[in-house]
Amino acid sequence: MSFRVVRALPAPAALGLLALIPLLTVNDSDYVKWHAKNGLVLWIVGVVLVMVLQFIWWMGQFLGCLVMLGLVLVSIVGISKALKGERWRIPVVSDIASKL
Repeated sequence: MSFRVVRALPAPAALGLLALIPLLTVNDSDYVKWHAKNGLVLWIVGVVLVMVLQFIWWMGQFLGCLVMLGLVLVSIVGISKALKGERWRIPVVSDIASKL
């Protein structure tokens, strides 16, 4: 697999369930798998946080929106780092992803 393809594959990993594409299709690149696992864990943590916050009436909806905005910003930074060929360690997310 060419270097360009390996650098481009982790980019969709920061977009929620699209992380499954590189995770399931690329077997020979630890770099791609690392980004895919982090993207998948980030998405799962975000969905769980938003669902939990929705049980808190109006304040929970506001906080849920802030969590979603944070997820979008973290995803943008993750895509940028992946396209540059860098790994960006997200404190809790990367710890969970490393155990997968």
